[in-house]
Order: sequence, then C-alpha cells, then structure tokens
Amino acid sequence: MTAEGFDYKHKIARSWTSNPNDHLPLSHTCFFTIDMPAYTTYEALHDKLLYAVRFCNEIDTDYSVSGALEDV
Repeated sequence: MTAEGFDYKHKIARSWTSNPNDHLPLSHTCFFTIDMPAYTTYEALHDKLLYAVRFCNEIDTDYSVSGALEDV
C-alpha cells in the first residue's frame, strides 16, 4: 500500500552501538531513514521498536524522552 503522492523510499540503516539492547531506534524524518541497533534477539527488537512507536512522538530532539517518562 502506498500513500498518494508519496515518492520517497525509506531506508533502514544499522546503528553501531556497544550495547544495542540499551538503545532505541533513531529516525531521521528529513532523510526518510531509521537507524536500527543490531538487537541481540527478536524480542529486544520488538520491544524497543514498539516502545519507540508508542512513546517517542516528538522530532528533532525538541522534547526529552526521559522527561516524558517522568511525567507518566
């Protein structure tokens, strides 16, 4: 399924971190990319991606995720 008038292709890039399970995916909305850590298990990938989709709704680090968790 495609959105009408949407011609950009999304890219998924590997994020290189020493402890991938401690990091969330990072999106770059201007470039249509998402940096995904190399999670060690499918469950870690599922949990982190679902968390990011549900709770990280601000862009360009205008809003602190840690601050959002304090408000909950």
